[in-house]
Amino acid sequence: MKFRLFAALGVMLLLAGLFIYFATQPGRTEPEALAGCSQTVHEMVSITQEKGYQAKVFELVKNHAPIDQPSADVKLYDPELFRTMTPMKAEILEVTLTDFGVRSLAIDYFTPEGRTIVTYFENGRVHKTFREPDCSWALTNEDGEIRQIDMQAKES
Repeated sequence: MKFRLFAALGVMLLLAGLFIYFATQPGRTEPEALAGCSQTVHEMVSITQEKGYQAKVFELVKNHAPIDQPSADVKLYDPELFRTMTPMKAEILEVTLTDFGVRSLAIDYFTPEGRTIVTYFENGRVHKTFREPDCSWALTNEDGEIRQIDMQAKES
């Protein structure tokens, strides 16, 4: 009986020791691609506000002429029309309407936090991608499904 008690106590001490050993080991707490990047960017790809702009986006396109049309399927619009749909400190780089089966309008803008592209699809979907300036990854929200994209793999 005493042997079983000592054996059980020994196993518990061994497990506790292993737990303490691995818990105190230095190591990465983030994937290598995230090193040096903020991990609080999920709010940057929230699409709650953008979902509310869905109807307004296509109403603006309907009521305003494009400023340029590089091809039959691509039209560029005046960024100022969409100013209220971006953060106040945003510099809108481009607003593009494409029609490759499903019409979509992309608002591409830059803030001090990083670059964001919000794409509104005529079928109701909204995608939002955010990338911090010095990071090798981007975070994307495709109509509620958030995932991380390794940009180094895409750029090579």
